Amino acid sequence: MGTGSARMSWNQIRTLPEFRGRWVALDGCVYDGHSPDPSDAEVIDSDEDLSELCVRIEAASRRNCEIRFCETNHPG
Repeated sequence: MGTGSARMSWNQIRTLPEFRGRWVALDGCVYDGHSPDPSDAEVIDSDEDLSELCVRIEAASRRNCEIRFCETNHPG
């Protein structure tokens, strides 16, 4: 279940209500060297259940994605 989202930074992604409290799979992560967070990435899938997300990612033969948890409450 790809979301077809536009590329954006992790800080932008984690502010979106549809991802809060969910595991988020990111593809094409780009880092600027100043932060451990991606400065540019595409959300390819998300789920409240990490194991379900991993099953879908594996079934889609995605091997180079990053999975992060999007906190429900964060500053900003």
